[in-house]
Amino acid sequence: MAGLCEGGNEPAGSLKAICGFDGTSNVLAGKLYNIPVNGTHAHAYVTSFSDLKELKTKVLAHRTTGVRHDMLELCTKWREELAPLLSLPASEASDGELAAWISFAIAFPSGFMALVDTYDVRRWALITKLVSLVEMFKVIEHPTDCEMLSVIRFLNARNIKPADIHRQLCEVYGDDAISDRMVRRWVRKFNKDRVSVHDEQRTGRPSLIKDDLVRAVDEKIHEDRRSITISKIVLMMVPKVLTEEHKTKRASSALSFFTRYSEQGDEFLDHIVTGDETWVSHMTPESKQQAMEWRHTALPRKKKFKQTMSTRKIMCTVFLDRKGVLLIEFLPRGETINRENYCQTLKKLRHAIQNKRRGMLTDGVVLLHDNTRPHTARDTQNLISKFGWEQIDHPPYSPDLAPSDFHLFLHLKKFLSGQRFDGDDEVKTAVRSGSHCRRVNSTMRG
Repeated sequence: MAGLCEGGNEPAGSLKAICGFDGTSNVLAGKLYNIPVNGTHAHAYVTSFSDLKELKTKVLAHRTTGVRHDMLELCTKWREELAPLLSLPASEASDGELAAWISFAIAFPSGFMALVDTYDVRRWALITKLVSLVEMFKVIEHPTDCEMLSVIRFLNARNIKPADIHRQLCEVYGDDAISDRMVRRWVRKFNKDRVSVHDEQRTGRPSLIKDDLVRAVDEKIHEDRRSITISKIVLMMVPKVLTEEHKTKRASSALSFFTRYSEQGDEFLDHIVTGDETWVSHMTPESKQQAMEWRHTALPRKKKFKQTMSTRKIMCTVFLDRKGVLLIEFLPRGETINRENYCQTLKKLRHAIQNKRRGMLTDGVVLLHDNTRPHTARDTQNLISKFGWEQIDHPPYSPDLAPSDFHLFLHLKKFLSGQRFDGDDEVKTAVRSGSHCRRVNSTMRG
């Protein structure tokens, strides 16, 4: 069983490969004339089978899924279906030759090559088609990343569509080798002049987690699960995950503030005016901490019904410095802060500073407020520049840097908890005359 294959694009009469089993003169011819040699099995192997009953092994397992298939049943089924398409009776296909092909394919599922002999192409084509079912089992296991990326780059250079590239990869490497989304991502990278198929050099500490370590820990856990105490916990929720850029801005703002304080001392703090807005409701329920009371353990626990915050509320804006509260301003019910309202409040703040802090406008005002849209609007910034006030940088997503939330609103909400007001005027009076204002004054001075 040997043959000479002519080169398709080579000069006439040139040879591209010699096909034959090992150990014949073809091997010597390939060596002498530098012709590639591809081996099949000997013709004697085919003639050693005469009947399908001689097959000792008929089952082949899929290399990826592990599902076992009866190759003899599949091949005979396809022989019956394909024979009419070739206008040939299925009985003309030799059972012995079919048995030889199936046996060889089961023995070498990953290196099987079907050779069509030349004495009767149509009949041999039928057999070859049947035995070519083993191609469905030909899957390369555990391919390297650079291997698959090289295939993606090659097929993409041949203008093959990403969907077709993914299909061909799954046929060779298995359905779980790579996802269609990942193939499309790498196609976009190669179209953007990406050349390397290897991982780029990464900075940082190398990972210490190895497969052996994971395996050892897993075995240790399964040895005695009772000795390991594991409980389900609730994840800690945070308002925003800060990026490296956000963290850098926070560190820069804090460093700038401390540098200026170290140079100017308390004089710098005397110039700072800070403010913020908050909602105040007609009914603010008590917190769990406020509802706690001392009781004997033998006494029954007191029940407290759940309360919700009142929907009737008004927006309150408060400005203060280290000496105390400068301005408390309220908006009509149903209105929230915007650039027009905030600009009007800043004008009232300037008038309050002029009346309550003599000489502060001349010495200079340093304004500290957060970066909400009404505060950073163009009209607001133009008004602050017109006043000649300086602003302290407030980085994004940094509510912990606003003094009002800790030194004012915290005590304000505690003061209002449990109280019920019938109208907006009562709420305003309670906010202006509450004990929280005196506590803020003492806290800011300290």
